[in-house]
Amino acid sequence: MKIIYGMIVVVIAGAACSKIACGCTPRLNQAVVWGQVTIDSGGPATRAAMFAEATPTGVACVQGTLVSWGRADSLGRYRLTVFGAGVGDSGCVFVGALFPPQGSNARDTVLGPFRLRFLDSIPFDSMQVDIVLPH
Repeated sequence: MKIIYGMIVVVIAGAACSKIACGCTPRLNQAVVWGQVTIDSGGPATRAAMFAEATPTGVACVQGTLVSWGRADSLGRYRLTVFGAGVGDSGCVFVGALFPPQGSNARDTVLGPFRLRFLDSIPFDSMQVDIVLPH
């Protein structure tokens, strides 16, 4: 009888730890954009505010859907992870930079759209996007 009760406990524990019961989050579908942001007069746009906007397939390719934010480093290099819709969904991505990151004299540049394939595991699709900002 103890064996039967033990088996019942194991089955219940197994069901309780399923993805639905545990509230485990599913993997996020993602792609990566990376590159360098510079100023047209030469030199890196240090600490420029960076953003990438993604639109899933089946929707008009417009800006402002799913947004990822980040900053360039001291050499103007950046890497942003962009999150998309379903597995294998290929959407369009816009990449932009704002420099200086704050203030009334800030200027922005947006490039795109670029096609990226969103995947839930590595290797993620990636694209190099180098941006030159007017100063």
